Amino acid sequence: MKDEKDTPITLMQERNGPPVIMLVGSTDLLVVGFEGNNGQQEDLVTEVLEARSKKKANAAAGPLKARFAKVPDKAVALLVGGVPDQMKRELGFAFQALPTGVTAFIEREQKGLDVQFEATMANAEDAGKFVQKAGVLRKDGIKAIRDEMQNPRQPNGPPIPFLAMINLLEGLQVQDKDDKVQARTFVPDGLIQQVMSSWMTFGARDFDR
Repeated sequence: MKDEKDTPITLMQERNGPPVIMLVGSTDLLVVGFEGNNGQQEDLVTEVLEARSKKKANAAAGPLKARFAKVPDKAVALLVGGVPDQMKRELGFAFQALPTGVTAFIEREQKGLDVQFEATMANAEDAGKFVQKAGVLRKDGIKAIRDEMQNPRQPNGPPIPFLAMINLLEGLQVQDKDDKVQARTFVPDGLIQQVMSSWMTFGARDFDR
């Protein structure tokens, strides 16, 4: 299919269920779908394409307008919205308090990615609980990585960037202010390249099998 400007659009979907992946020309990758396999995915695709062509107002003009306003123009990725009920149930065991909404974005810097996150909590008390739990999880994560470093590696296995992963967690800044939780970290290009290299190596092994 093509849009009104004759830009080719490729749709990829499995068994008419979510998500629907749309490749628009050579510039845009869109992933859309109703949660829980409910709703007409085709209608959502049409709505998204109409918003893209400015026939309809996009999400930045709706209830999320204030959140979108916090995302800088040079962001290369963003996440804005509420927390789905399913995610609340899945994360409820780890966090006593969960956000009612989130705003996250990534900016490209000279040597890596600047990742920023803001969550709106029900109140200041919940914000404090969230930050406290995040601190515990960060400490546990660093310990788990250090423990894994002591285990023998598979022969001819890809190098795992343990120290870079530890540095990433240690550099993660998390703080609360009123009913908001703010987090920020920097992901260096070297770590991204190492993770991708390890993933491709493991993927190639699985394919050979």
